[in-house]
Amino acid sequence: ILQTLTNIKYRIAIMIPIYFLSLIALSATSIDALAFSTTFSPEKVFSKVPAVNVEKTCLDISLDVGHVDGSHIPIKQFQFELTQSKPNKLHPSMPGANGPNPFTSSGVKKIEVTKDGHFIDIRGTQRANLSDGCWEMVWRKHAFSGVIVCGFNVPDEIKRNDALLPSGRVYITFPVWKKTELMERKEKKIEVTKVGIVLTQEKDEEIRKMISTKNIIMKALHFRSACAITEKITTSGYGSPWYTKIPEDDEVTEIENGYVLSTKGTVWTKTESFFEEKILLGHATIGTTDSTLRP
Repeated sequence: ILQTLTNIKYRIAIMIPIYFLSLIALSATSIDALAFSTTFSPEKVFSKVPAVNVEKTCLDISLDVGHVDGSHIPIKQFQFELTQSKPNKLHPSMPGANGPNPFTSSGVKKIEVTKDGHFIDIRGTQRANLSDGCWEMVWRKHAFSGVIVCGFNVPDEIKRNDALLPSGRVYITFPVWKKTELMERKEKKIEVTKVGIVLTQEKDEEIRKMISTKNIIMKALHFRSACAITEKITTSGYGSPWYTKIPEDDEVTEIENGYVLSTKGTVWTKTESFFEEKILLGHATIGTTDSTLRP
């Protein structure tokens, strides 16, 4: 019995160091595995944002802030330059650089306001003060287009009748495309449009026949044909999201290095973080230096 107990103690004495060494090795492996699983490689998800030299690019913006069927604030001739300088320290947080996907941002640069916008109310001409301007380009990997986001601080709310541009941060966003790729998409859109128009006419004809016939069987056959043609229209891409986002020639303006900027954008804000939905305030339009917005 004593010999048996001695052997057991001997085995335990040997096994304890081995057990602890195993735990250490397992812990190290687990730590490495955890580190690997949480390591984020942005190059696998996001592309390097295209470098666009927009030094001294001047924009003349008209803002239409307000309700769709109600009062508006038509802010005219808000002019500024997109520069490559560092932004003011008081600039607003930006949705790309300070949002959930900072790797999509080109980095925040300074906006130099050359002329404040203005609008007219019952008191006369009023100045629209938007300060601490900055901008960035946001472009996700494999995306057909990116956006240029201009951010400003509004020190005091701007009001005209029932329309309101609240104090705080406000953003103006314009889509941007590579010129060559946009041209390719436009050519594809033309081809899809031709097919879509023909298919739509065929579908309308089947619907007309379905309505006009009194034969129940023929109604069913024409209805079936109309459904089949509708599926072809959907498959062709006619009226799809990518199709509707292709701008017309007069809806873009060319900037540097083979890129074009949409002349139509949106004005919006955020109440809290960029993880929440944005609040649409109105629309923006890029024009010439003498552009105006209808009151």
